Amino acid sequence: MRIIELGLKAFAKTLSVSTDTNRSWDAILKKLTEAVKSKHPHEDRYHETIARLYVVKDAWRNPTMHVERRYNDEEALDIFNSVSSFMRHLASFLSEQENG
Repeated sequence: MRIIELGLKAFAKTLSVSTDTNRSWDAILKKLTEAVKSKHPHEDRYHETIARLYVVKDAWRNPTMHVERRYNDEEALDIFNSVSSFMRHLASFLSEQENG
């Protein structure tokens, strides 16, 4: 989950959304959603990236970070694979943003 936080911060930086004062994913994702609505309302890659972040937050991050549940080996591997997939998506997206 810590690696996803780095991805979240990198994505937020592309939208000039500060993550320094608030570590709450919910608050950050709300700011990101508003920034996308105002700056890039019709760019699907932004919306897709935020949707993926919400999935990670709701399905795995919150239950893990708030010690609500434990995962067996198979579930942990599924989470790892999902996080890996998201980070590849994000790296591709951020690369596109840098290269215009």
